[in-house]
Amino acid sequence: MPCDAHFGIIDDFDKQENYQRFFSGSFQDTLREHHCVPIDDDILNDWAKDFQSVSTYYNSFSYPAKGFAQCAVTLVPPESIEALIRIVETKTSAQWREGFNIDKLLELLKKAHAAKKFVIVYGI
Repeated sequence: MPCDAHFGIIDDFDKQENYQRFFSGSFQDTLREHHCVPIDDDILNDWAKDFQSVSTYYNSFSYPAKGFAQCAVTLVPPESIEALIRIVETKTSAQWREGFNIDKLLELLKKAHAAKKFVIVYGI
């Protein structure tokens, strides 16, 4: 059974919030709240090296970082989303192009970028 990471949009980013906590109670409620798109963990291996230099935050705005958090929630700020889009578009292997939500993820990322919203990533 594959493991998934979940990419979502934070509608109202709060610099004081610890996003490792679930908002509405359960993890599934939190995924729905952020309109998350599941992406197979194996796909992230295609992106990990390139994403290491992208500015992110781990769990909250208080922890600036680079790349995906291995054991935490990754917060991708609006200014880093364009780099993530470019990585997904250019570094996704052909085997993952169909049936693995790549189009849905790109749609979500482009929507977040246009609205200048943070992207949240659970499950890396």
